[in-house]
Amino acid sequence: GDTVNQASRLSDYVRKGSIWATKSMINQIPTAERTAIHYGVYREGGHGERRLVSQSYSCIRNLCKAEQPPHYKFREIEMLPITEIFGVWHNDSLYAEKERSDG
Repeated sequence: GDTVNQASRLSDYVRKGSIWATKSMINQIPTAERTAIHYGVYREGGHGERRLVSQSYSCIRNLCKAEQPPHYKFREIEMLPITEIFGVWHNDSLYAEKERSDG
């Protein structure tokens, strides 16, 4: 149903080995465990710089470049709140953090 469709479209969106999740999925994780997850989205500042806004979500529609409308594949989920997962904190160490050459 909808869950499989959303997962399929989201997997079409991700790139360079990134891990993305919906707000609904993140909210199903108990709060104590959720606070250990490092997630968020990059937003473009007024001067074109990219900055990470931790613990936040965005819609695919807003993540696409302004000059490039969302690909037709994403129309069904363009308003779905999503976030990128960067890693999980455990004993003061961040696991699964990946090097980002674009961020």
